[in-house]
This record gives sequence, C-alpha cells and structure tokens, in this order.
Amino acid sequence: SLSNVVIDHNKTASYGGGLQVNHTSLNMTDVTLSNNLSTATHDHSYTGGGININGNCSVTMTRAKITGNSSKNGAAIYTSYTNYLTVIDSTISGNTASSFGSVLVTGNSGTVSFIDTTISGNHAVSGGGLIVDAGTALYLTNVTLSDNSSPSGSAMLIQGGTSVVVNTTISGNTASNIGGGVELDSGILNLANTILAGNTDSGSAAPDDVHQTGGTLTAQYSLLGTALDIAPLNNASNKNVFNNAPGLAALANNG
Repeated sequence: SLSNVVIDHNKTASYGGGLQVNHTSLNMTDVTLSNNLSTATHDHSYTGGGININGNCSVTMTRAKITGNSSKNGAAIYTSYTNYLTVIDSTISGNTASSFGSVLVTGNSGTVSFIDTTISGNHAVSGGGLIVDAGTALYLTNVTLSDNSSPSGSAMLIQGGTSVVVNTTISGNTASNIGGGVELDSGILNLANTILAGNTDSGSAAPDDVHQTGGTLTAQYSLLGTALDIAPLNNASNKNVFNNAPGLAALANNG
C-alpha cells in the first residue's frame, strides 16, 4: 500500500511516468501524482503519464490528486487488462495527452469505478477527460466532468463497453470539432439523475452535448441539452428535462 506519498516530476520512456502497477493489488490513500511524464510514442501499452495499470491488477485510490501529468495516451491514468480500478474522493486535473485520453480505460479493463471524484481541466487530442474502450464496465457516481477540452469527445469518448453514469455532472466542456460533452461511437451509455448540458463545440459555438455515431444512449431522471429532446429520451416515462443552461456556478471546492 501507499499512503501520504507524493510522486512528482519523474520521467520514463516506458510504462507510467510516475508509477507502474503490474499483476498485483495496490491500495493508495492520500497519494499525489504530479508533473510526471511518459515519452513513449510507439505503442499504447507504453503510456500513462501519472500511473500505468496493466495486467490483472486490483487498484484502489482514495483522496488521490493526479495533476499536471503528460503522455501520448492516458496522461493521468492508463489502465489495460485490469480486474478492478476504483477511484474515490479524488481529483484528476490539468493533465495533457498528445493523443488519446487524460484517463484511458482500454483493452478489457474489467470494472472501473469513479466515485465522488472531479475530472477537470484536462486536454487530449481525442477524449479530453475519459476514453472508454471495449470490454470495460465503467461506473461514474457523484462525478464532475468539467472544463475538459479536445477536438472530439471532450468529457468522454466512448468506443465500447458499458458506461453507467449516476448523479454526475458533465458540463462546461468544449470541443474544437465534435462532441463537446460526449462522443459515443459504440457501446452503451446509461445516464441516471445526471446533468449532461452546457457543453459546446467551439467551431460553431453551438451546444454540443452528445455526438453519437453508434452505440446506445439511454437516460432517466436527467437534465439534458435541448438537442437531446428526441425519442426515446423524451418519452414521459424517462422523466428527463431539457435545457441548454443548467444554471451551474463555476467549478469550486464548496467544502
């Protein structure tokens, strides 16, 4: 286990600029991963600026701060072929990926859960906040995704698996091309008691909460942008409301 540890300003040309976890279990409490760098460019496995988790691992992070890390893919967290990853009461901010995802969940990553966590101010060429790939069950509960940026899928880019999003806010993210909030290419996205509104496409300055090219989107008891006021999302039984201005204050620590 790791507790009350700061892992800062490290660099690697291989796995995990700050930390690499492989075929083991690890509990992390009050750990900071900051300003770490992976310079690898040739393979998705050699990525993860903050932490790389690869190969039948079980990792729990509580009150983690993952900030200012950089890599080609998975600037903050890269996880692949992992049994379980759980992130609780944590902050993932200011990370930069030159290609895919500040948090990249790929390659049959098992069950990945974010609870009471903020993912903000991250940037990637695709999937500024989160990328979810095939073979993964992703759960977001009481999560905020805000101020993330990318040409496409600024908060989330979903390319497979099943994503269940509950009591979560996805707002204030900006794409320079498509999918200011979410780009859904394949897989399943299920929203419940969630705000998905107030995201934009800076190219047209228009609301752009979901760009869907495939997959399945469902939502219940949620506040959605008006472009999503279509069947079946607007069926009365789903209890959704539609508004492009969710009336949220700026992201802040409110205690």
